[in-house]
Amino acid sequence: MHFDETSFNRTLGVTRLRDCAVPLSSLQASQILPKTLLDSQPTLSAMVQQESSRSSQKEKIKILTEKCDILQRKVRSLNEKVRRRDQNIARCSEIIKHLKEKKFINTEESLILEECAGPEDFLTRQISKSRGLPLEKKYSEELRKFALTLHFYSPKAYEFIRKTYNTCLPHTRTLSKWYQHIDAEPGFTKEAFDTLKRKVKETVHPVICALTLDEMSIRKCLTWKPMAQKLYGRVDLGHDVNSDSVEEASQCLVLLLTAINGSWKLPIGYFLIVSLTGEQKATLVRTAIQLCQVAGVKVISVTCDGLAGNFSMFTSLGCNVLREQTLSNFKRQYSP
Repeated sequence: MHFDETSFNRTLGVTRLRDCAVPLSSLQASQILPKTLLDSQPTLSAMVQQESSRSSQKEKIKILTEKCDILQRKVRSLNEKVRRRDQNIARCSEIIKHLKEKKFINTEESLILEECAGPEDFLTRQISKSRGLPLEKKYSEELRKFALTLHFYSPKAYEFIRKTYNTCLPHTRTLSKWYQHIDAEPGFTKEAFDTLKRKVKETVHPVICALTLDEMSIRKCLTWKPMAQKLYGRVDLGHDVNSDSVEEASQCLVLLLTAINGSWKLPIGYFLIVSLTGEQKATLVRTAIQLCQVAGVKVISVTCDGLAGNFSMFTSLGCNVLREQTLSNFKRQYSP
């Protein structure tokens, strides 16, 4: 503070400030404080910069926290995917056990499936599918046998396995192609359907046929053919399953096409069997109709005898010939 001369009492060589002294003006901060102390005091601009720096740091911390939360959610999601993948990756033996527990197949059918199971190929396809890797177009021989046998014994079990295990088994249209044989082996004959395709191309009007199926008894006999290195005489559904656990065939199921608007007949396949359930026969009928549709032939009827198994077959196809109001037709399962 600054005082004038009258504000001081100078007596006896001592200078004192009078009690009634009033300051005239205030000194500047630069005149009062030392330079070092003055420099240490924050200015307004410095305080503003510090505040903006703190807010930017808080914003960065908030952004990093959000990123960490997103990454943690991704990690949890990936861990869940890995867990589900590990649960789905199974060997054929485990699949057969699962089907047996679900009562899709019986003990005898499970033994036959174990004979033709290809666990390594099935496991490899599952792992590749779960990782998004490309799959080999060609299926192994063991997996072909397993797929054909499983689909024949229980189409429901086959669809259940395809959905549960990430569609590592082929589509049913692929199975219908595998049923065909050129060398007159049991199954659907490829040459017969090639003949039907040529007939459709050569004919102006649509080719309409009736499908007939029937069993005939055959003598039980096992025959070894050195050229094919194969034992013939056991149950053979076109799957090429040759095992001691397979029974000797006692019947032959034949499927025959008869032209409705023509004068010809053509066997399209045969199967060496002991007996078939209605559902198994229905599977063969559906496959036969699908192959005929692919060849361009329209099947308008299915004819067989009055065995109980055949009534069960029609029930599986969607017909009911036992009630008063007979339902004698069923919908096509496939389109050419």
